[in-house]
Amino acid sequence: MLGVAVKTAGDALYIACEMEKRAVKLYERAALIWPDGPIAAAIGDMLSQEREHLRRFTHMLSGRVPEHAEALVLSARAAGILFDEGLGGEGAFASPAELLAYAAGQEALAVDCYTQFAAACTAYPEAQAAFLAIAQEEGQHLATLKKAQNK
Repeated sequence: MLGVAVKTAGDALYIACEMEKRAVKLYERAALIWPDGPIAAAIGDMLSQEREHLRRFTHMLSGRVPEHAEALVLSARAAGILFDEGLGGEGAFASPAELLAYAAGQEALAVDCYTQFAAACTAYPEAQAAFLAIAQEEGQHLATLKKAQNK
């Protein structure tokens, strides 16, 4: 884990929303590049699930949005967690194989991050449960991506 300390469940949820927004953008771009073929279905499935994660985190964040200055700090932290090479991921879109490898790395980071966020959210059981559930779903994404890499 890249060391993102969160003080509150609101901080964790805000960072999670930022992470999921980036994941949605990654898969949206991939869908534009590969609208057909064997990878298209996997991209569409991942995109749908990442949108649902964003919806769930956004719903829980309601009313816990950090102040503007704190939001900027948290956004900067979130940017350092995922997609540290920029949204394009330096070569992630060079081929379907590169996309799979890049996305798998990002999903592994998400699993780690959400697991740590769950541990930090003991005072907010709804957020803790959501982080654990979504960490498990991201783990399933990771397994799917690794399986696709081996085909």
